[in-house]
Amino acid sequence: MDYLVFVEILGKKYPMVFSIGVLQKMIARIGSYEDLNKVRSNIAGVIEHLSDFTYEMIRYGEKYCDYVDAEKPENAAVDENGKWLPISVGFIETCVQGKDMEKILKTVVQCMTMNQAIETKTKESKNA
Repeated sequence: MDYLVFVEILGKKYPMVFSIGVLQKMIARIGSYEDLNKVRSNIAGVIEHLSDFTYEMIRYGEKYCDYVDAEKPENAAVDENGKWLPISVGFIETCVQGKDMEKILKTVVQCMTMNQAIETKTKESKNA
């Protein structure tokens, strides 16, 4: 079963996953797995690292979609060739404003906890 969460930024939908790669990147930034769990267990900690969490989850979400050949949603953040648009921490910090911050925060927490993960439709894997 494949799990994926989408977040909308400036009207475009980006895929997000909380994978081993994301976990490793966040531990490297925060210091230890125990410290990461402390951050994850309180909203203030997540907010402090929101742009980094969002960036890594989207970056790995895009890779995940490419690996499993996931169907792209309407308004997916893709170019004319169907390739995911690159994203940066600066883009997230600049373009996520106001009421969108709460939506992003909820989506990041959802992705991290996978309590309400969405099953995605996938085509036959290119790597199978």
